[in-house]
Amino acid sequence: MREGRAAEQARRLRDGAYRFMSFMAGDFPNFEEASRALFAQDYERLRSLIALWPEDVRDHLQRLIDRVMAAEAKAAQAAADGKRGGPN
Repeated sequence: MREGRAAEQARRLRDGAYRFMSFMAGDFPNFEEASRALFAQDYERLRSLIALWPEDVRDHLQRLIDRVMAAEAKAAQAAADGKRGGPN
């Protein structure tokens, strides 16, 4: 149960990061590739693709990505706990 909630939270945060990217950076260079990297969870590539974007947009997106990564780690931990029969 906890695993599903954690995964849903990660998905919602990732979708929110995409909505921000789309609204603020939809016309920026590398937007399409950056979007693909976001959904592929390739955050190193994503960071390199947005490196030349305006600082304020890039920094805010990085904060959103950090939240996505934390939620994904929480979901992965919940999944591992579930497989071990850990706390729900």
